[in-house]
Amino acid sequence: MQIDLHNTPLKIAKNIINKSIKDCYKNKDYTLTIIHGFNKGSSIKNYLANSNKLKLDNPEIQEVIPDLLNSGKTIIKLKIKSY
Repeated sequence: MQIDLHNTPLKIAKNIINKSIKDCYKNKDYTLTIIHGFNKGSSIKNYLANSNKLKLDNPEIQEVIPDLLNSGKTIIKLKIKSY
């Protein structure tokens, strides 16, 4: 799944990110790509990179990976459900 948060205020982006993580996990889509931009999107990028609260609120998260080829994008990998 991919979401585009260009020009989205951080407070709203946090809600969208949390909902998207839940939706991905429910739909067995274990990768969430967040497009935040690299100029105005730096507050979202910093939140994703440094937020322990994000990981505490979403135990489904395996890792948060900044895209090395595109600094305006971050990838969240989710834990695969085991049955």
